[in-house]
Amino acid sequence: QAAAAAAAADAAKRREAEASRRAEAAEARAKRAVGEAEASRSRQEAQIRTLSGQRSQQLAEAAAREAHWSGRCSELQQEATALRAALAQQGEAAAAQIGQLQGALRRSDGGGGGGGVN
Repeated sequence: QAAAAAAAADAAKRREAEASRRAEAAEARAKRAVGEAEASRSRQEAQIRTLSGQRSQQLAEAAAREAHWSGRCSELQQEATALRAALAQQGEAAAAQIGQLQGALRRSDGGGGGGGVN
């Protein structure tokens, strides 16, 4: 009986040691899984920060381009207005000059004794 009890106690110790080893292995796997999840989360957070920074930079660049082209558009509109005004003045001056030339031509035709009809 003593031998059987000793054998049963020894078997119980082995089962307890095996259960303890399995529990330690499960705990190690759980710790690895937690570590991997934390590392993955850190990588994702870093990626989010990177993308957020890129988005902010792109928005700033787009705003700068918009401001540049808006200013350039205003400059071109002012230039076009000035050119239209200059062209109108030139047209008026040309019309006056044409009038003067036509008047001089009529006077030369009429005063030269040519057969011009007025």
